[in-house]
Amino acid sequence: IATHYNNIGLVLKQQDKYDEALKHYERALEIKLAHLPPRHPSLATAYSNISGIYQSRKNYSKALSFLEKTLEIKQKSLPPNHPSLIATHRNMATALDGLHRYEEAVQHAQYAVDIARRTFGTDHSDVKDNQEYLDELRQKL
Repeated sequence: IATHYNNIGLVLKQQDKYDEALKHYERALEIKLAHLPPRHPSLATAYSNISGIYQSRKNYSKALSFLEKTLEIKQKSLPPNHPSLIATHRNMATALDGLHRYEEAVQHAQYAVDIARRTFGTDHSDVKDNQEYLDELRQKL
């Protein structure tokens, strides 16, 4: 059932119906919290989806709070260079950038670049995109 709520939330977010999407994501999270262990990777996905809504609304502090939960679960349940950590660190950098916390943003952007480079090699588009963002952030310091 949580998957269905999540999928509906995805569709609603794509339609820019953020309030409705958030309700569905929150319901999916409630169900997962009731039935899964506290460090289950599916919870990280639920937290990340909710953070995406807040990020879309430019509510970076709320987005960051959900991203911190996402990162905590992923760091405890996945290998240190798992590709999904790239997006999490990039999203954290974006939220921190929105909060003008540039030093922290640079740290997370650097993690994203490092993991992408170890995972994909230097010529991959993820490496290049994340490196460009890191360079932009460094100019704000």
